[in-house]
Amino acid sequence: MLTMAQIQELRMKILPPGGNSIVDILHQYREQVTVTTIALENVPLVIIAKHGIIARIPIRGSARKLSQPEEIATALKTFFSTRDMLYLYINLPAFVVPSYVDELLNELTNRDDRKLELQKMIDEALDNKDKLAFLELSRALAMLEQQNKE
Repeated sequence: MLTMAQIQELRMKILPPGGNSIVDILHQYREQVTVTTIALENVPLVIIAKHGIIARIPIRGSARKLSQPEEIATALKTFFSTRDMLYLYINLPAFVVPSYVDELLNELTNRDDRKLELQKMIDEALDNKDKLAFLELSRALAMLEQQNKE
């Protein structure tokens, strides 16, 4: 079965033309898709690579090799009407995320975590009827939200 993590990882890569529509179809039928680390023969197979997509899908009893995204999409929809398993081989280079993007994402995650923490602490101050803590935490939350807008 193709997992949600594998789908997200695949969407994070630079897909060849038509790749997004193929990934959408694979996502719909992910319980019938198995990721393989080698290109297998004599099985229904889709290969997603840097320069294109190739599929070998049985149509009317014989395996057809397809390379156009529209043809592959149509064949996959027909194929998935059966309960057969499709094998997926992914040969895409890793998408390198610059370090400054990682730093920005970490900063945004930390701000969001801090916001959730402050909201929880405000709720606790309200439950405890602690007006001073409530006002102080509310100010801290307002300042954090103002920083996020800038």
